[in-house]
Amino acid sequence: MDKQDERGAPRKYADYVVEFYDSEGFLLLGVGRLLDLSATGALVESSLRLTVEDKVLVRLRRGRHSDVDLSATVVRVRHKASTATYGLRFIRT
Repeated sequence: MDKQDERGAPRKYADYVVEFYDSEGFLLLGVGRLLDLSATGALVESSLRLTVEDKVLVRLRRGRHSDVDLSATVVRVRHKASTATYGLRFIRT
């Protein structure tokens, strides 16, 4: 089974600014960039330091369109020099 087959839903490339908030949506923690998106999760990049199992609210900034708020749990972290990529799994509410 390859990596793509292990995913719960196919991912699509995306390039949007995202804002990270605490799980209640009150405190802005930082900003980042959405790299890809699926029905069940997303891959984002940020200089913000998160850890696996952190719960966040991610606000997808879509310019002239309405913003989208998504509650998520960090399920994967890959650190780079000054940034990290985070695999997020959306929390169904």
